[in-house]
Amino acid sequence: MYWLNVVNGQLYTDRFTRQLERRKDPHSLIFDAIFYGNKNEVQQLISGGVDKHVVTHHPMRWEGASVLGAAANEGHMEIVRYLVDIGTSVNFSDPCQGRTPLHWACLGNQYQVAAYLIKHGADVNHVDKEQTTPILRAAFARNCDMVKLLIKNGASVLQVDLLHCSALHYACIHGDKNLTRTLIRAGCISNNFALVGKGTPLQTLTSQNDLDNVTLLLEAGYNLQNDQSWIRSVSNPNSNSLHERILSCTNSPMCLRHLCRKTIRSQMHGVQVEEKLEKLKCPSLLQKFLTLDIL
Repeated sequence: MYWLNVVNGQLYTDRFTRQLERRKDPHSLIFDAIFYGNKNEVQQLISGGVDKHVVTHHPMRWEGASVLGAAANEGHMEIVRYLVDIGTSVNFSDPCQGRTPLHWACLGNQYQVAAYLIKHGADVNHVDKEQTTPILRAAFARNCDMVKLLIKNGASVLQVDLLHCSALHYACIHGDKNLTRTLIRAGCISNNFALVGKGTPLQTLTSQNDLDNVTLLLEAGYNLQNDQSWIRSVSNPNSNSLHERILSCTNSPMCLRHLCRKTIRSQMHGVQVEEKLEKLKCPSLLQKFLTLDIL
């Protein structure tokens, strides 16, 4: 049941009154226009004085998103281009979530928009209020192409969010072998305990019996320190090949060539690791060893 009100001499319900008020609010109108991909209306509203950096508080769509963030999330490229052309900041951080338009593009799985924003100066390593960067959003969404795009453009794979998850943690939790491999090769070998999943990436991968990525993770120089108690708890005479592989790494010191690879790769600090290694002036066989093409 709704209370009745008189608006402009006519009787309306409160709900209808609220709808009328919303239609008169230019801030609400511009986000409605974005939702429906109406570029002309967006142009008219901004020309009429609506701030191009205004944010919305619509919890059903994009809570806290800016105009450009909402357009990026919906994948409306024409609106995105228009907003960038008139000087809308591609790195505007909303006061609610601290997210940039690139965060919103990753949340919406909008690859083309993300590529466009990066081309126009978007910060691929901006950290929002949940300690999340765009690559963490992309990894959580299992968007391997987006992750590769961000890595190629300088995204760090080492960032950890409030759940203590790196992009590698999310890839392992999803059981996405391709994404997991991509992140390990890019330098993400985080061994910390996360608040979700099985704990460390190694423990999660082992629970999924992913021998290939366990091997790749260990060869990349993964530190087993946080897994020692778990390794002892699962070790037994009937251990499978995966557990035996882990035990062999635990009981044997790292050989010199693997130690050198780990040291060199760690100097890349998880940013454009493969690209930097490919530029090293060294024999091709050694280069393949460093980039994990040869284990």
